[in-house]
This record gives sequence, structure tokens and C-alpha cells, in this order.
Amino acid sequence: ELTAVKKKFGEDRRSNVIMGGKELDIESVEKELKAVDDFIVAFTEGRAFKKMTEKNFKMSDKKVKENSPAHEFIKFAIKAKSNQTLLAFTNLGNCCKIDMEIAPECRYRDKGHKFSDVAKEVARNEYPVAFFAVDEEKLPDGHLLFFTKDGLIKKTEWNEYNLLKPYYQAIKLKDGDELTAVEQDLADTTIAYVTKDGLALNALKDDIPVQGRVAGGVKGINLNKGDQIVFASQIDEEGEFVIITDGGNYKRVIASEIEPMARYRKGVKIVELGKDGKVVYAGYVKEPFDVAVIDTFGVAFTVNTEELSIEGRTTKGKTLKNEHKKRQPDKVFKVIEE
Repeated sequence: ELTAVKKKFGEDRRSNVIMGGKELDIESVEKELKAVDDFIVAFTEGRAFKKMTEKNFKMSDKKVKENSPAHEFIKFAIKAKSNQTLLAFTNLGNCCKIDMEIAPECRYRDKGHKFSDVAKEVARNEYPVAFFAVDEEKLPDGHLLFFTKDGLIKKTEWNEYNLLKPYYQAIKLKDGDELTAVEQDLADTTIAYVTKDGLALNALKDDIPVQGRVAGGVKGINLNKGDQIVFASQIDEEGEFVIITDGGNYKRVIASEIEPMARYRKGVKIVELGKDGKVVYAGYVKEPFDVAVIDTFGVAFTVNTEELSIEGRTTKGKTLKNEHKKRQPDKVFKVIEE
């Protein structure tokens, strides 16, 4: 009976059996099908690690209050997806790999988590200075730029950091030096430095050599004895520098006023400081943003960069109007809202 049915209704095989087919990787298929969530990953002035959903971050009230605690001041933040790996470069010159799926989550107003609880391998005095969210299969193209406290800079190819280890050396540091920032190397830019003593250097990048992962870098700025770097980053010909001093003076200086020159120079004056005065904050602005100022009494308030006057390099800046004019800044942070 089955043979009769087969003859009456049977059809030729529609599928073909081939040799050398690729074995199906169930785990990779499950990973592809799994929902991908968007997060904001941040590190705060209170040295806390925060992984927040993008929705929570956008909907949160980021207004700085007079008694805002340190964990509400975000030092830096990036966007990351749940299926990515977070590379955290630390002040001691190491790199930590953090799985975004298992990293602990919190809300914007929460205190966050100790970085040593998120990256188990780090030392007690170790904390991140930069985050990068990368795909596990392929790192970005191009180079990374490393900036140190003593004014060194290192340029290294991204693929040098394609290691399986969860924790490894990213740069060789001299005793007492620390890593302060890491950036993707950008085309058509120079490297700007602003120091505590009010000097600025706009350094050309054309002679920075490409070095290996454990190299120490080359000299970027020639610091005077006792001086410190307040700002170091890449800039282009547009925008302005924001300068805030401990005497309560604020101003913007057009970036093009600082002429590009060879690296490892002392730079030129960018602000007039009184006796024992110092720069407490320097930033680079192309689109206006708020800065949160904590004064010497521990009280916080915000100022938008558009409120600051544009002045020449050799002026001291102006005090703020109204009730803030007598407040002397102690710490200043860029308010990150997006």
C-alpha cells in the first residue's frame, strides 16, 4: 500500500546532499539571534563604574545641584552595545577587557560600582582613563594616541591590542608617570596642551613615530619644573579653548591663536595668572556645553561655555556675573548630557 501511495504522489527530491558543508555553530547562531541592547558606560569623579541603559541615561535629570555627590560627576562616557567588548585603559598603563553582557548595570543616580569589582585583575590604586567599545571579531582600523602625565605621547596601531588576555600592558611608563588619556588618532588634527601655569602648546603630529604596544612613547611637551598638564587632546583649526583659573576668572581663546609648532616645546602663554595662580580647568569647545564648577566651599554650580567671553591669549579673563562672582573654582568638570 505504501508503494502504491509513493508511486501516485511521490516527487523528486528537492534538496541536494553535498560534501564539505560547514558545520553549524549553534553558539554563534544564538548570539546573532539574541537581542542587542544599547548602553552608556561611564566613569565618575567618585571613581565609580556605571553601565546604564541608553534610555535611562537620556531620561535622567542631569542638572547639577549645589550638593551633588561625586558619583554624579561623569569624567568620561561612551556608547556601547551588549554584544561588544569594553577595552578600559588605566592610569597605570594597562588594558582591561570587560564583557558588556556580564558587566553590572545601574541607573544614572546610583553610586555605581568599584572598578576593581568589574575588572578583578586591576590593582587597588588603578582606575580607567578611557573606554573603547569594540567588536570581538575585529578591532578598529588606524592608530591610538596615548597621553601621559609627564607629557609623553605614544602612537600605536590598534591591532597591537588584539590579545586574548583579559588584562595586559598597554604602554611602558616611567616611575612616577601615569596614563591620563587615550584617543583614536584623527586625521587633520594637531595635539594641544594646556598647563597649570597657563602655557599652551599646539604640537604638530607629523614626526610622532608608530611604536609597539609596550613602548614608552616620545616627548610631547617640555614642562617647566613644577608645572602640570591640565588638558591634552587633539584639536583642529576651529573652536576655542575654555580656560578657568583658581582666582575665579573665565574666558575662551580662539584655538587658531595658538600657532602649530614642533612638539616638545614649552608653548606660549594662554592666560595671565596672578602670583601663585593656576589653571584649574582647560577644555576645547566647538559645540557649547556646560561645565560643573565646585568652589572652595564644596558648592557646585554650572556655567555654559557660551557665557564666557572670547579674549586674547594674554588676558586674565573675567569673573562671573551675579551671585557666582566671588566663588573660586576648586574642581571643574564637563557636564556630559549626550
